[in-house]
Amino acid sequence: MNLPLRVRAALLTVVTGALVAGCTGGGDQDGPTAEPTSAAATPVATPSPSPTPTATPKPLTAAQTAELVTNWYTAGGETAMVDLIGAVRTVEAARSPDELSLVSLDFGPLLDAVEKAGLPGTIPDAKTQTAWSRALDKLEDGANAVLEGSRRVGVPDSSDDPDRAALGWLTFDEGVKELKAAQARLDRPFGLRPSPDPWKEPR
Repeated sequence: MNLPLRVRAALLTVVTGALVAGCTGGGDQDGPTAEPTSAAATPVATPSPSPTPTATPKPLTAAQTAELVTNWYTAGGETAMVDLIGAVRTVEAARSPDELSLVSLDFGPLLDAVEKAGLPGTIPDAKTQTAWSRALDKLEDGANAVLEGSRRVGVPDSSDDPDRAALGWLTFDEGVKELKAAQARLDRPFGLRPSPDPWKEPR
């Protein structure tokens, strides 16, 4: 079909415009899309946990201490003390200034009583426990020193052994004093007194 020249010119103008528009409008859409850049993440400092305050234990009241000491006494403390006093009195009854008497002295029951005296544990009163510990230590040390001196009685070149035994008796006597001090501490503040008095019991 032959179109008039004016119509053909108009169609050519429309097609050309469409092609130009297609070339210019689609360029931005088909090109590579730039990735958005993000700033490097800054690490956030974690605050250190606050230290937990340590609770300070409250000191025991006099009533609480008395209850604990009574529990120690009734749970074996009284028996340990009475047995120890009895062993001490047995040694004192056999004690003699004669050197040869050292050979016949038997400290076995006393040393056994000292060992068993520690079984009930610590007395929950500082002053009483101090006297009690000193009594046990000095009675044991004194008995061992006397025994060591007695082993060489009559042996030549053992002239220093009686002196060692004498020093042992001094240590033993200090232990007896501490034992009586511990007993007095249990009696006066806490009213804990063995009956009958083991120091006056007939042997």
